[in-house]
Amino acid sequence: MDDPSPLASRKACAAQQDVLPEAVRRLGFGRLFMALPNPIIVADASDGRIVLWNPAAEALLGYSAEEARHFTVDALVPERFRTAHTAGRIRYAATGQGPVVDAGRRMAVAALRRDGTEVEVELTLSALEPAPDAGRLVLAMLHDLTEHRRLEAEHDAVMVAQVRLLEEAQARSRRLIEAEQQARQHVEQERTRLLTVIEASNDAIYLKDLAGRYVLVNAAKARMWQLRPQDLVGRLDRDLGPPSYWQPAEESDRQVVTSGAPVARYQTVDVGGVSHLIYAMKTPLRDPTGAVIGIVGVLRDITELTRLAAERDAAHAAQARAEGAVRTGRAVAHELASPLGTMLALAEILAVDPRLPADMQGDLTMLQEQAVRAGVLLKRFGNITRYEEQETPAGPQLDVLKASE
Repeated sequence: MDDPSPLASRKACAAQQDVLPEAVRRLGFGRLFMALPNPIIVADASDGRIVLWNPAAEALLGYSAEEARHFTVDALVPERFRTAHTAGRIRYAATGQGPVVDAGRRMAVAALRRDGTEVEVELTLSALEPAPDAGRLVLAMLHDLTEHRRLEAEHDAVMVAQVRLLEEAQARSRRLIEAEQQARQHVEQERTRLLTVIEASNDAIYLKDLAGRYVLVNAAKARMWQLRPQDLVGRLDRDLGPPSYWQPAEESDRQVVTSGAPVARYQTVDVGGVSHLIYAMKTPLRDPTGAVIGIVGVLRDITELTRLAAERDAAHAAQARAEGAVRTGRAVAHELASPLGTMLALAEILAVDPRLPADMQGDLTMLQEQAVRAGVLLKRFGNITRYEEQETPAGPQLDVLKASE
C-alpha cells in the first residue's frame, strides 16, 4: 500500500534523483527542492515531460513524484485550455520565447488534480539553463489560490453586506431627511396660519419671554402704543409707560410664571390721549416638557362694548319707566272713568229739574259741559295707554308700535 506521507514523498524524490540524467542532477534542486513550501514543477518544453516534482506539488495535485514521471505537464491543464497550452509549449521549445516566460509575471490558471477536480493556482514560469542531454527546461512555481479566493469571497461578501448596509442607511437617512423636511414644512405652514390669524385679530396679542421682553406683537397691540410691531419687539413694559402701567403688568407676569396658571384683570390704558378699558388675559407658554418658557397675552379693548352696554341699560331703564307710567295712566284712567260718568249723569238729571234756580241750572250746565270735555280727554288718554303687551326674551313688554289712533 502506498504511503502518502511527506516523508515517503521525499524518499520517492530522492530515489527519482538517482535515476534522473546527470545533466538534471547538476541543476542543484535536490534537497532544496524538498523543503520549498510552494508546489514546484520542472518540465522539458520539447516534449512536456516532467523532470522534477516536489512534495508540495504532490500535496496540491495528488500525484506522487513517481507517477508524475509517466505523464507530461500537458495532462495538468484542463482540456478546454490544453490545445492552446501545448501549442505555446512547442513554440517556446523551438524559439526559446514565450509571453508568460518572458514577462516573468504571475497569472491565475486552472490545474487538474488527480481526482479530476480543478484547482485555481497562481502560476509563475521561469526559464532554466538548458542541459546538454535535455531540452529547454521551464520551472513552474504554483500557489494555491483556494484560500485566497475564499478570503476574497468572504471579503466581497463583507463588502457587499457593507454596501447594502450603507445603502440601507442612506435610504433611511433620506427618509428621515424627507420626513424632517415634511415636518418642517408642516410646522412652517401651521406657523404661517397662526401668524395670519394673530395678525388679523382685532384683539391685541403678544408673546413675552421670561424676562418680560416682547418676542411677538401683532398689529393691534402695536396700535395701542401707536408704534410698529417691530418697534415693540425686544422691549419691556417699563419702556412703554409710567409705573402705574408697568408695575401691575410686571406683577401679573410674575404671577403667571410662578403659578403656571392664567391671570385675568381689567386695566385702563391711555391710547392717544383717550382712556380705554382693557380686559387682559395672560397664560403661560410651555415647552414640550411642560416647563414655562414665556407668557402669551391677549388684550381686548372693551371701551366701546362698555359704552354700548351702558346705553343699552339706560334704554332699558327708560323703557321700564315709560312702561310703568303707561300702566299707571291706564289704572288712573280706569279709576276716573266711573265717577266722571256718574257726575255727568247726575248733572244731566239736575239740569232739567224745574225747581232749581236759574243760576244753579246755569252752573249745572257748565258742569255738564266740563264733564263731557273731561270725558273726551279721559277717553283719549285711555286710548294712549291701551298698548298691548307682547312676549320678548326679556319678558312681557308693551307693544309701543301699536299707538292709539
